[in-house]
Amino acid sequence: LIGLPSGGALGSQQNRLANTFVTTLASPTLAPLGAGTNNMTIVAWINPQTNDVASTGLVMQRTATQVDGLKYGNSANTLGYNWANNSATYNYTGTAIPTNLWSMVAVVVTGSNATLYVGNTNGLFSVVQSGITNTNQIWGGPLAIGGDPGSSVVGLSFGGYMSSVALFSNALSVL
Repeated sequence: LIGLPSGGALGSQQNRLANTFVTTLASPTLAPLGAGTNNMTIVAWINPQTNDVASTGLVMQRTATQVDGLKYGNSANTLGYNWANNSATYNYTGTAIPTNLWSMVAVVVTGSNATLYVGNTNGLFSVVQSGITNTNQIWGGPLAIGGDPGSSVVGLSFGGYMSSVALFSNALSVL
């Protein structure tokens, strides 16, 4: 994965990347995306096996001055996000994520808000909109899947299974 192609999806039909893994102490890390945007969609299927702590990273990028991505919210086992290391985003808590059950989680970020989605295999679907303004960000740090290794807080690795992680360089709609 070298970056976001002009077609929008991270990874093309010819160059797909998919992994299912159980994170332990280290999260897989990919090269920086280098994309500059305030319109992005991050999607993943997750199956938490433990009650993860608040701010556990799911798909994160971090530099010395910038933090962005999909993560657990300000409460354990809830969906959240971080954009531009803005406290309004990283302290935002969305909807609950059940343990031992596959859920599709997503954040759709636009300049005017972020929408968090959780849909799981028992048929429940939740949508929460933050109403928080999001600035343009350059994704210049390594992309971590299943954790936030650059964080100063220990223990932010996801404890469970992840599959079908995808990033899009635009804000997708469910319609």
